[in-house]
Amino acid sequence: MLVFKDTILSLVASVQLNSNDMLRVGDWIEMPQVNADGDVIDIALHTVKVQNWDKTITTIPTWRLINESYKNWRGMQESGGRRIKRSLLIDQTSVRFLTGRSESGCAASC
Repeated sequence: MLVFKDTILSLVASVQLNSNDMLRVGDWIEMPQVNADGDVIDIALHTVKVQNWDKTITTIPTWRLINESYKNWRGMQESGGRRIKRSLLIDQTSVRFLTGRSESGCAASC
């Protein structure tokens, strides 16, 4: 029985993923535990393949998708929303309160 542990776990996980419609090919998922952040390209009995945004492919055992948490961005994609991942660097010494307006119409610090 110990020999077939992974196969049995994967079979049960695949049934749960399909019956609960938790994952489909084309879904955008994010699972930081395995460095996966991209589109699902294949769902098999034992593994789920995710093509990351840098074009690398991460293979995730199906039982990990049941036992661990992951984000599925399908709802955002279906609603027409967008997610943009960018860093915004702000120098904390440049942040200050605005003062009143001057005659030219801009803040006094213009």
